[in-house]
Amino acid sequence: MCENLRETTVGELVNKAKDIIKADPGMTVLEAAKLMAAKNVGILPVIGEDGKLLGMLSERDIVHRVVALEKEPSESVVVDAMTPDPVSVKPSTTLEDALCLMSQLRVRHLLVVDDAGKPLGIVSIRDIMKCKTY
Repeated sequence: MCENLRETTVGELVNKAKDIIKADPGMTVLEAAKLMAAKNVGILPVIGEDGKLLGMLSERDIVHRVVALEKEPSESVVVDAMTPDPVSVKPSTTLEDALCLMSQLRVRHLLVVDDAGKPLGIVSIRDIMKCKTY
């Protein structure tokens, strides 16, 4: 469990996380949505062939960039629906700073990447709130 939000880093939470569930840029939005449903996640980092983060695909992206535009999820590809260049943080970011950033940007997830831009994991607002001590 976390001691406090000022001392605990997102890297400490990510180190406890399982393998990253990710999307390939060329997979269909339907395949990605089925993966999200099967793994019970609301966000997928989109990873390029070089292992670097290209973007993020969220449930919201699917609704706004595919369904609402009446595009076929089975014919739309992830790279066209994803949010490019999503906000990410380094493992050394404190939970307090991550929570402030989430609040400012009105997002529920932050991608944690290393110095080379390779994803290490995802930290959610729920993860942080589980650690908060009162």
